[in-house]
Amino acid sequence: MPAPIAVRVARVAGPAVAAGALITTVAVTAWPSSTGALQAVPTDSSASVVPSVVAPSSSAADAARATKADRGTRSETRPSLTASDEKAEMVESAKEQAAEDAAAEAKAAKKKAAAEKRAAEKKAAAREAAELKDSVIGSRYTTSAVKLRKSPSKDAKSVDIVDEAKKLKVTDTVRKGYRQVVVDGKERWVTNEYLSKKKPSADKTAGISGASCSKSSSIESGLVSNGVKAYRAMCAAFPEVSSFGGRRSSNDFHGSGQAIDAMISDSAAGWRLANWVRANASKLGVSEVIYSQKIWTVQRSGEGWRGMSDRGSSTANHYDHVHVSVY
Repeated sequence: MPAPIAVRVARVAGPAVAAGALITTVAVTAWPSSTGALQAVPTDSSASVVPSVVAPSSSAADAARATKADRGTRSETRPSLTASDEKAEMVESAKEQAAEDAAAEAKAAKKKAAAEKRAAEKKAAAREAAELKDSVIGSRYTTSAVKLRKSPSKDAKSVDIVDEAKKLKVTDTVRKGYRQVVVDGKERWVTNEYLSKKKPSADKTAGISGASCSKSSSIESGLVSNGVKAYRAMCAAFPEVSSFGGRRSSNDFHGSGQAIDAMISDSAAGWRLANWVRANASKLGVSEVIYSQKIWTVQRSGEGWRGMSDRGSSTANHYDHVHVSVY
């Protein structure tokens, strides 16, 4: 008779994967049958209980599956670089760095060139100033108010106005009727005919005439006392004035009888008159003088002639007359 074969069979209570499932084992003895199959006979009718096995909770399983899915997603969005890709990135990075280095070098070179240019210009200006200083032959006096121009031309820009009887350093260079002068170390040009070796006499500024004037005597009735005084003084000292204007209907000094307009066509004569009135402002009771788009006031007398904004016409900008306001 064949030897019996002992077999231990496990029996699962409930679903195989249920949480807290109990697993039991049954010991049987098996003999081979005539057909070769084993016949099992329990050797113990009582089932022994083995410790239960706890299956993973559903929440933990879900977390595990989510982690695995996330890894897959990251793997898809950030694929591993191939050797050729890494090489391409290295080449691109090198190009970018080279471009940055080239830009920095270009900026440094531009800055250096600008500094060298400024140094060269400064050196050239110093050399020209020294040459200009050496070319001075002496001094001349202005015989009237003159414009300082940047170049010897009537169309050249005027940078300043010099009053009458002012001393200027001059060179021997005269072009188109303009003489080269040196002011604050810079080259300027003035009309040569208004320069004199002798200082102009001050006789015009010494005497103030109170004689009546027949040119525009009708204006006196509308003027304040200082207005009449200024009108008569200008009429006597400057025969170049063609006519005078006085009070009129307006909301300015003319409206109150405190202003006179001296009509004059010659610019040089106009500046002589304007500067003469300015020099005698205290004697005539003058508060302001306007001519050729320039203004002088007693309140800001230390600033000299000041520029005015463009009012749109020759008369509005006071190019054809000298305006005088009084107290």
